[in-house]
Amino acid sequence: MALLAGAAIGAWVRSSSDTSSTAKGEVTSKASSLTSQKESLQEEQTRLERGREKTVDEGKKPEAKNSESNSPATRRLPQPSGGTWFVILGSYPRNDHEKANERLQYVQGSGHDATIIDTDNYPGFKGSLWAVVMGPYAKSAAKSVAAQMKSVRSDVYIKSGW
Repeated sequence: MALLAGAAIGAWVRSSSDTSSTAKGEVTSKASSLTSQKESLQEEQTRLERGREKTVDEGKKPEAKNSESNSPATRRLPQPSGGTWFVILGSYPRNDHEKANERLQYVQGSGHDATIIDTDNYPGFKGSLWAVVMGPYAKSAAKSVAAQMKSVRSDVYIKSGW
């Protein structure tokens, strides 16, 4: 009887040890996966920061945050000498800047250059919206870019800002 009990205890210890090894393997695998995800996120953050730096280096001004500088009377942009057409990737009410930013990050994460604009600054757009856009382009170029972007967002369209 003692021999059977000893054998049962030995089997239990080996089983527990095997289970422990399996659990350790799963934890190690999960930790490795999380480390890989962290590295990917850090790379994406670096890429986005470089994009912001590039935007600043190219002389593009970040969107102003106070309501005075966003008023149509003070911020209307002159019509560019080149294209006036934008590829619209999404538009959001003034109080929903977070969703506009989420769309922007999604598009940029897909490897495309886009920005958020205040539609009050463009006479061709309905006011009081944040729009995630690419451009401005000539109309034919905007159509071409929109066709390419259909794989990223099916609801893409073009519109003239002026």
